[in-house]
Amino acid sequence: MSYEAIPTVVREATKQYLLDTIGCGIYGSQTPWAKILNQLIVEQGGRPEATLWLQGFRGPANTVALGLGVMMHSFELDDYHSGAKLHPGAVVIGSVTDSCAITPWRKGAHSSRAIARKALAETHRTNHIDIQ
Repeated sequence: MSYEAIPTVVREATKQYLLDTIGCGIYGSQTPWAKILNQLIVEQGGRPEATLWLQGFRGPANTVALGLGVMMHSFELDDYHSGAKLHPGAVVIGSVTDSCAITPWRKGAHSSRAIARKALAETHRTNHIDIQ
């Protein structure tokens, strides 16, 4: 499946969920618990695979995903799926952004990572987001 094969309504909803979750992460980055965890992540260091938003730090994808998830879900303002009774964005988006950051882009690739990378790039481009 290519990015273009995804129905427009799904692509637009995905962009909205991304924006919502990124906004929650920006807000959540200022909470005391996110600051404590992010300080620990920075102190631990490690291979620079992914960006811990607003911290001026790149570190291992697994610990960065944890930090991003905490930031995104800090006040439960992030997306909510009423049928499943969960907040998928805080778990999925932090992991996907890290996965996309460490996976090389291949022109014409049709993997789920390539589609996710395209959705993230399109959301960032159309909304002028820079959270490095």
